[in-house]
Order: sequence, then structure tokens, then C-alpha cells
Amino acid sequence: MTINDLVRTTEVLVKQNLGSERLFHNYVYLRIEKEVLKFTVDNYCRMVRAVADKQFVEDPVFWHDYVFKYVSHSRTGVQGERTFTPQEAKEVWEAIIYLKLRCPQIDLRDTLSHVENQM
Repeated sequence: MTINDLVRTTEVLVKQNLGSERLFHNYVYLRIEKEVLKFTVDNYCRMVRAVADKQFVEDPVFWHDYVFKYVSHSRTGVQGERTFTPQEAKEVWEAIIYLKLRCPQIDLRDTLSHVENQM
């Protein structure tokens, strides 16, 4: 399954309210954790919105140790190497704000400030 397939499958599962929690915990979220640094900006934003719609907040490690590293780590995992164009930074910022609106208990201060510095 490619990254595009993973993101599209996640979107469909959430939108159609399909799949068990076991599917999400044992496959979807694990694949996202493993591949998130390799996502394109579009795939990242779509994935964040889909998981926000799922309202997955039970695992802060998923968000802080994996998903939010996308904004500050390169594709190879080097911290501080990811840069965005102003348009890409705006798209990522909007996706993160959407997440904050759907899941207000998630702490996004550091992530938002890092993205805002690139806008």
C-alpha cells in the first residue's frame, strides 16, 4: 500500500464510518507513524484532517512523537531540516488548526509556532 493509498483509505474509512478500532490501532495509525515523514504536504494535510474527524486523541505519543515531527524533521528524520514554501506552510497551518478545532485537548503550541515561522 502506497502513502497515497493509505491516506485515501483512511479518509474513506473515517467518512463512511467503517473499520474497527482494531484496524485503526493495529494498522492505520502504525503505518502513519512509520511513513509520516515521507508524506507530501497534501497527504499530510489530508491525513491530519481525516484523523481529526476520527477524533483520535487517546494517544498523545502518536501526535507528538510522530505526526507533529513532520513540521520540524526532514524526510530522513533530521530535526530542523524541514522547510515549507509560504503556501505549503499555510496549508499545514490550516490542517493543524482544523485538528485543534476538532480535538481541542491536543497541545499544538510548538507545532503551530514552528509552522507560523515559515509563513
